[in-house]
Amino acid sequence: MQKQKKCRVILSPQLARMLLRQGYKIVDIEPNKNLPERTVFIFENAPGLEKIIEYYRKEKSCVNE
Repeated sequence: MQKQKKCRVILSPQLARMLLRQGYKIVDIEPNKNLPERTVFIFENAPGLEKIIEYYRKEKSCVNE
């Protein structure tokens, strides 16, 4: 059985905004270590979070096609 991580790092501000609107709890905001001008958003890994991330990625890929 695989352990669930306590936090999930999100690089996309659009996805972070969507998660906040859905009621997911942001734990921290930090500068991106690889791109200091960008920000990473750290969310509490709650039930349903991965499904919303998957939905966002599918929608984004449909728009880019």
